[in-house]
Amino acid sequence: MFSLLALAVTASALTSRCDDLRWADKRVHQPVSEKNGTFTAQQGYSWHIHYLHYTHEEEAAVQRFQRDFCAAFAKYGKGGSVEPSPWGPNCIADGAKYIYGACAATALATRSNGWTCGNGTCSVGELPEGPWSTCQNEFYVPAVYIDEVAGWVRAYENLTIPVMRHPNSGCQWGDHSPDSRAEFLGAARVPEMCLWGLPCNSPGYGCVGGMCGALDGTRGHQHAAGCVAEVHS
Repeated sequence: MFSLLALAVTASALTSRCDDLRWADKRVHQPVSEKNGTFTAQQGYSWHIHYLHYTHEEEAAVQRFQRDFCAAFAKYGKGGSVEPSPWGPNCIADGAKYIYGACAATALATRSNGWTCGNGTCSVGELPEGPWSTCQNEFYVPAVYIDEVAGWVRAYENLTIPVMRHPNSGCQWGDHSPDSRAEFLGAARVPEMCLWGLPCNSPGYGCVGGMCGALDGTRGHQHAAGCVAEVHS
């Protein structure tokens, strides 16, 4: 049995390899030593809040969540408002000071003519671009704000869409897996995560723009050629 103090050891340097392990204590979500091997050694350099939907009819709930989130955390946005992210979806953004994201209703990841976003189940016959089996939008959250933000989401009234938080460590498979370090907040239906659609799986790696290049066509842990070291020991 480890003491809480021993479990909350913060990594001061990059780990040598990725892992798909859980936090020792998700309330603290700090890495432990690689020698431990039971809990994750990965450092969350920044976090994402993803808010998802399945159908055209859910867009009103998405817009309401988006509007209320942007109002609640404008104080942590650049210039006093939450602005669109200057990076692509796979950037680690270590050292970010502000919350970023889309606050305009027109920025929703929606489908036209009422077409659904997917049923929350990964396709068997094709590889996705990204890990999502439904439509999603996201906010970038600096590590210093993630617990306050997650607490706000948990307390948000009438949360009818899935909302997930996950760290950005460079080890994207474990970061996005609800069985590892990702956490869905609220009681909405949780979709399957198509983890093989994630491009980077090396500690401290990501890419500032886009999807980081072509994947290898398998359903294993990927590492696209466009992934670069964003965090250095």
